[in-house]
Amino acid sequence: MLKTLSTLISHWLLARRYDPLYTGSNLHAIRYELRPGDLVLVEGQTRVARIIQRLTLSSWSHVMLYLGRVHDVEDRHIRHRVQSFCNASPEDMLILESEMGRGTVVQTLDHYSDYHLRILRPKNIRYQDVQTVIAFCVDRLGKEYNLRQIVDLMRYLLPWKVLPRRWGSSLFRYQPNSPTTVCSTLLAEAYAAVDFPVLPLIKDDSDGQYRLFQRNPMFVYPATFDKSPYFDVIKTAHVDHGPVRGAYKLMPWRGHLQLDEPEQDYYIQDHDHDDKA
Repeated sequence: MLKTLSTLISHWLLARRYDPLYTGSNLHAIRYELRPGDLVLVEGQTRVARIIQRLTLSSWSHVMLYLGRVHDVEDRHIRHRVQSFCNASPEDMLILESEMGRGTVVQTLDHYSDYHLRILRPKNIRYQDVQTVIAFCVDRLGKEYNLRQIVDLMRYLLPWKVLPRRWGSSLFRYQPNSPTTVCSTLLAEAYAAVDFPVLPLIKDDSDGQYRLFQRNPMFVYPATFDKSPYFDVIKTAHVDHGPVRGAYKLMPWRGHLQLDEPEQDYYIQDHDHDDKA
């Protein structure tokens, strides 16, 4: 009964909603920029994505780990495990994620071809640590998605006057090696395994000594990685005007293509003011 209810809730939360202002990414540019160990942020369009975005005050609702192509995985056993979870060709670019309704899985980057994506690159991370992060996540393939954690997140971030405040103290008791996980928690654990900081607490004393404390992985959201100063943001554009000053003036602002009816409420068709300038 509980499993059926969980399935129904997941289907409802995963329903995608149309947004005329939503723009995807240039997947060709994303492909060119990605390196194994990079994180990929996703601006989702489902109900659960909108809930996460509103609760965390961010446009990012999901985060994934880029593995590279199959041959980029150094360890032979890890490589075989990846292949056992994803029937991919040698040229496929693979991402690992924990997804509602599917759990922790591997799939191709093409699955997100029409989504808005952003690349985050851990600063100055060692090659061997990248392989350790990948091995950590691959070892957890098959884990179920922790729907309860999303519900708890909603309860925790709601105004405390609505719900008893004491609930917030026990919702996120961290249990290492839990049989369930969510995308951001899994990746926070992976980077913590190599002592790479995400958004740690820094404590110091009067003698100038200080220490870092890793954040509870259950309090790490997709937006946390975006805020972290230890990750470089790699942005890509659909139409790049290039490095030359004023080159944006040469971008194709005019042509025979016209706006569709829903788009006319949100975008401007004419550029008459440019002709008069």
